[in-house]
Amino acid sequence: MVCLSTGVFQMVRVYAGKAKGKCSAHTLRHTFAYSYLQSNPGDMVGLSQILGHSHLNTTAIHTLHRLEDLQERVEGM
Repeated sequence: MVCLSTGVFQMVRVYAGKAKGKCSAHTLRHTFAYSYLQSNPGDMVGLSQILGHSHLNTTAIHTLHRLEDLQERVEGM
């Protein structure tokens, strides 16, 4: 029996390959978390529950700014 998460990782890899792009389930998870926090600022507890984390410190990793956002902020100064 294949673990559900293993199946998702494989599925993402297959479709990313067909699209000739680079993507992983991990990247999708971080992107979701980042987007969720943009739409729901400060809802770390909610995000933690959605992601299935038992500690907020683990979820805090998803609050780090993306490089593109940091670059836009610097250029906008």
